Amino acid sequence: ARVDTIAVRISSGAVVQMFSRPEYRRDNQNLLNVLRGMAEFVEKSLEELLPVFEQLKLVQLFSPDEVCDFIKNCRDYEYKLCKQTKVAKDFLAYAAYLEEKLDLIVERRKELKFLHRYDQIDRPLKSKCAHLYRICAARFKKMEYHNKEIAFLHNAKMRKLCSQAYTRLLQIYAHLPENHVRAALFEFFDNNSAENARTLILMGLRKFPQSIPLWVTHFEIELRYVARLLERREFLIKTNDRSSHLHSKNNEEIKKSFDPVNTGDDEFLKLSLAKVVFEMAVKTIRERGLKAGLIRQFIQIAEDCGEFTKELVLSMREYMSIYGLELEEEIDKMEVPNEELFEIDTKRMGI
Repeated sequence: ARVDTIAVRISSGAVVQMFSRPEYRRDNQNLLNVLRGMAEFVEKSLEELLPVFEQLKLVQLFSPDEVCDFIKNCRDYEYKLCKQTKVAKDFLAYAAYLEEKLDLIVERRKELKFLHRYDQIDRPLKSKCAHLYRICAARFKKMEYHNKEIAFLHNAKMRKLCSQAYTRLLQIYAHLPENHVRAALFEFFDNNSAENARTLILMGLRKFPQSIPLWVTHFEIELRYVARLLERREFLIKTNDRSSHLHSKNNEEIKKSFDPVNTGDDEFLKLSLAKVVFEMAVKTIRERGLKAGLIRQFIQIAEDCGEFTKELVLSMREYMSIYGLELEEEIDKMEVPNEELFEIDTKRMGI
């Protein structure tokens, strides 16, 4: 602890110079070697952030004194990370400190209306934070550290690194179905990768075929993907309408091919995949109560997606009526709370 305190409070050059004196060399050679090694790693890490410090001072987002304090605090945190016994709180504290500086930089940018040099200032600091969270999660392997890493990457909009973080999370905590759901939703809605989302969901369903949230997420992804395709078709039609060449015969044929209503020849736009997911889900879930609740969630999602799911909703309601699941739905709605049942019993007994 004494060595760590000395290393933090005294600059690396002063430490090496002090312990290089003749009276210290004989008894403190090992300590000197340790401090030299720590100083090398610390200075190397600070050199990577040196362009950031220079830019902050150059564009006057930070005052010279603030830059000096920033460098000193970063050096202190770097020395803590070089301790022989590493603890998670040192990594998290350093990352939290850099996040505070990032927030301060954003505020200063708004005040000064300075929107330049993002790659020279913000991006290196975000990369440093991401590196600290990744090392912490990889070294200590706790769920909360992985969640902190993912939360930071999501807020920083570092989607590629966030996708990799979810992959590392599933390598360790794949036994939790909710992790597959979280990863798939991120891949589809944030990373815009329906293929990756399907892969993650199918991996989860192979392990947990009775998981209701996994089936619901799979069904929602397929419907939302079709809705996204239809929106894109409508956008292309509007773009073509603004063009001055739409009156030609060839362009009329192109416009007709992009007609969102003309989906009869496209099995994908006819929700074939969503129907397959529905059929597989009702075959896999055997318990009637769970099956009824699952179909109700499917119907709610389909109704929220838009008009193109009308036929699918009707077919699911028809399935519920054929197999008597609609009756169970009505019974669930008519359930009387336990407090009211108690009042009814006491009235009958004359209490």
